[in-house]
Amino acid sequence: AVCETPKQSFVDSLATWLSTQKLRPVELSRQLSGVTEEQNALPVLLDGRLVGWSSSWPECLLLANELRDLKLDKNSTQVPYSLEIAAVPPTEVGSQYPGLYLFTGASRLLRPVKNVKNGPQIGDGGLIEWIGTFEQPYLDIAVTLKELEERSAEIRSHIELSPESIFSFVAGLTPYQDFNQVFVFFIDFCFHLTCIFIVLPS
Repeated sequence: AVCETPKQSFVDSLATWLSTQKLRPVELSRQLSGVTEEQNALPVLLDGRLVGWSSSWPECLLLANELRDLKLDKNSTQVPYSLEIAAVPPTEVGSQYPGLYLFTGASRLLRPVKNVKNGPQIGDGGLIEWIGTFEQPYLDIAVTLKELEERSAEIRSHIELSPESIFSFVAGLTPYQDFNQVFVFFIDFCFHLTCIFIVLPS
């Protein structure tokens, strides 16, 4: 979980930079007025606070990629390394509300993956990026190098550090794996059930 969070002044400066340089302040009444241009606008939220609107989904994706580039740049002073960037696309069916959701707060679960698309790439190895649980479903994360190469260049973005990474991560969340009484009970129950079937006559 994230323990170190950026200072509030840092978050405020990020919000100001986004609202003044990258987004437009579209009032909700205008967005719902029926004008097509305004209806296609997507909200951009930082820690639950509306900081502006992106004019369209392609513009929203461009901003997400720019933020990811800055996030992976060690010399960047605008975006923290722990920033969670969740770009939720619009769909034809009922789903999560589309928009760009950014999080910098504490107590968020993050895990490392290798980003092969964004940031100042050095060679072909990619850069380590810490991603959160909300943005993960909207990222294309390959498990193996072969799987990554099968994807088109447009969607090729992330790969696991190793094929077993996700399993190790999930296992690490289980408290006292060796002392899980439910698992021991289940094994014991299956053993006795097998013995009963063996002993009983056919």
